[in-house]
Amino acid sequence: MSVGLSVSVDMDEKFVQFLSKNVSLGREVTDVVKKHGAGMQQLAQSYAPVDTGFLKRHIRGK
Repeated sequence: MSVGLSVSVDMDEKFVQFLSKNVSLGREVTDVVKKHGAGMQQLAQSYAPVDTGFLKRHIRGK
């Protein structure tokens, strides 16, 4: 069974500015994560419980 959905949006100048600002924010966040990803991974591994070490070994980046 298939359900159809239709959405229409009237965009004014403020909405376009909002979308543009958030797109650039997304790029900035991506750049920061790429830059600091290894440090974040090490920090997450340092907080992982080490009963068997499984969780610590499986915290990794893409």
